[in-house]
Amino acid sequence: MNRTSQTRSWRIALPLLLIMALGVFSSPAVSAAEGIRETLLNDQRNYYSKERLLRLGVAFGIGGVVANSSIDENFQDRFQSQWRSGDTNDFSDVANFFGEGQYMLPISLVLAGVSFIDEDSVIGEFGAKMARSYLVGLPPMWAMQRMTGASRPGENPHGSSGAR
Repeated sequence: MNRTSQTRSWRIALPLLLIMALGVFSSPAVSAAEGIRETLLNDQRNYYSKERLLRLGVAFGIGGVVANSSIDENFQDRFQSQWRSGDTNDFSDVANFFGEGQYMLPISLVLAGVSFIDEDSVIGEFGAKMARSYLVGLPPMWAMQRMTGASRPGENPHGSSGAR
């Protein structure tokens, strides 16, 4: 699936997922004393604290140097020639699924929905926390991908495409 069709899919799915999330976060998986608004505000405050933003800035700066120098290409060449195998390819195929928000966000909401059946469900609590992390982390991730022209290896023939 190319980036354009992924963007279109998200524009359709995101409003539906947010509506579902409102129901999930008002479920017993989240403390009755804290409503969805307070829970998400607290998540935002914790995620965007000065300390975390400083660490994120340092990591982003280091990543920018690595991505726009020969370090990235040298690492990729070494990995491809020395460490890549059928086993690492198989692992990558499985692990890649867990990075696909188009699958994992709906799965997290379904898991969180287990709390409607069993208020003390560990699975429901896990799903609610996972969905909350997507709601907090997706906007800055999308923004950074857009600003930096991020792409997967081989997706863009000219390397980093810069801001769009």
